[in-house]
Amino acid sequence: MNTRWIWKMAASAAVCTLIGATGCLKRHEIIQVRENGSVSMKLEYEGSEEDLAGPDALPKAADGWSVGRGTLKRGNEDVHVVRASAEFAPGKPLPSSYGDAGGVYLTFPTQVRREARADGVYFEFRRVYQPRRYALTQYWNDRFIDDDIKKLSERSIESLDQDERTKLLRAFGNVESHQQLEVLGLAVESAIPDISPESRLAARQSLLGVYERFDYEGLADSIKGLSDDEASAKIVKMGEAVPTDAERAFVESLRDHANLTENAIESLRASIERERLRRKVTESTRTQTFQIEVSLPGEIVANNGESIEDGKIGWEFDGRAFCDRPYELIAISRLKAAN
Repeated sequence: MNTRWIWKMAASAAVCTLIGATGCLKRHEIIQVRENGSVSMKLEYEGSEEDLAGPDALPKAADGWSVGRGTLKRGNEDVHVVRASAEFAPGKPLPSSYGDAGGVYLTFPTQVRREARADGVYFEFRRVYQPRRYALTQYWNDRFIDDDIKKLSERSIESLDQDERTKLLRAFGNVESHQQLEVLGLAVESAIPDISPESRLAARQSLLGVYERFDYEGLADSIKGLSDDEASAKIVKMGEAVPTDAERAFVESLRDHANLTENAIESLRASIERERLRRKVTESTRTQTFQIEVSLPGEIVANNGESIEDGKIGWEFDGRAFCDRPYELIAISRLKAAN
């Protein structure tokens, strides 16, 4: 499948959900609960330098983590690694996020309970990955990327005629415009929730108008005969410019129709940045893999893990597990009372 130019277009136009985000970060966490209720956490994240640069947050020394970075060779590939560790005293709250806990970054409230009963001391580990809104943008991929478009995307640029190139570019534009509307709609709801429906609809039409006026046929003609890399360079310019122009038209329309003050506009722009980052984090974590190992004192009496080996409960999943729904990890052990 020749997807090199599609990848670049998707990344620049933020429609990477069509063929999967580029991130492939591997998260490995080893969590040990001790008999007194204290907790040790060791984290190891592997990926490319770009993967480790974000957009999601990683543990920081400023938050009490011991953090180290390095690289290792895996075949001919340089793999970048972040290792972090921290100790938590009995009863001390465990981290629920490695960044903003307001839902912009991935959040996973984690608790350890220690309870003395007649037949021993029970330990409960529970972590819940909070749902990431995904369906509202993925829907537009499913809506506009039909089987014909998918088949076109599997072919090289050289093999596509003018109409096919135009059709493919227009499909990507439809996906991006409607995904962008979802993000901007959430930003408006957060920053100026009392704005009138008429103003919102006018802004919507202003944004769509930018995409409708774009010269897809001209771009399709301009990449005729180019290599994948050369075509990608032109497509990237479109992918950067059109959403920027569309967002500007959206905000200006709101300003004009709703008579927004400068303070309201500043609040809206801050909300847009928040929602844009939230979307990037969701798309990135969706393709990441998670390996969680938890050790509890005594005998494991209940869990929803996938494996138990050497007293460790293990879970393995990827970020799709918490798309639009919470994902719970839970395990309970009993340390028998001394006779």
